[in-house]
Amino acid sequence: MKYSALISLAMLVTLSACGGKTDPLKAARPKTVPASGKVTYNGTPVEGAQVNLIPASNTDPAAFALTEADGTFTLTTFDDGDGAVPGNYQVTVVKRSVETILNPKDPNGPPVGSKEESFLPKKYGSVASTDLQANISSDGTDSLEFTLTD
Repeated sequence: MKYSALISLAMLVTLSACGGKTDPLKAARPKTVPASGKVTYNGTPVEGAQVNLIPASNTDPAAFALTEADGTFTLTTFDDGDGAVPGNYQVTVVKRSVETILNPKDPNGPPVGSKEESFLPKKYGSVASTDLQANISSDGTDSLEFTLTD
């Protein structure tokens, strides 16, 4: 009985010490708003593509997402699915597979190279060549549509 009372008291002290504290790093983050949308390529939803929103301002953080089977995505900036910071963005979309090439003389040793295959046009994978843009309003958005074509 004594031990259970001591354990309960220790837990109560521990929990009360943790309560009410805010993480200073989280408190300093810019506010995010919900943001989601859909990616299609030649009219077909794109599964497994990485969507990157690169802010026009160099001070705001980028947002990213991975598309689902139906091409939909929910953006993340800091925490899973938390959205994006309001503002203007350039958008890149990439879907690649990378195959490691093993050394035939030593398959357990370091690989001798890799082979990469892109499933989307290269222009969408670079900030320098993409024409995709997004504006995230302070209310958020669920209507980002990125229509990729050849």
